[in-house]
Amino acid sequence: MGRLEEIEARERRATKGPWRPGRLDALSYDGDGDGPYKQVYVDNPEGKIHMGERLPDVVVKAYDSLGADCRDNAVFVAHAREDVPWLVAEVRRLRKLVGDGAGTDGRQGEAGRDD
Repeated sequence: MGRLEEIEARERRATKGPWRPGRLDALSYDGDGDGPYKQVYVDNPEGKIHMGERLPDVVVKAYDSLGADCRDNAVFVAHAREDVPWLVAEVRRLRKLVGDGAGTDGRQGEAGRDD
């Protein structure tokens, strides 16, 4: 299996989207002081109801570590749910235009490009 197929397989196994970051004007901390972090959510039509509203499910917590802003991390992760399928489709479309590097091992295509 080539790298593109591995990416597609991971995308297919991930929680369906769309994903969205939590409010970007606030940060969260766990009860033990772990954080700051931003949560990335996916709406769940069967999720719990709180104060008359359906609660979304948390897909991931994006932490502020190594100097990265967890808000930017959360936005990046949330958008990856739609960006990755789009990018895979674009790679496939472009490969059809230029040929697929037949005869390669599936890891590296023509002119050393990384599949």
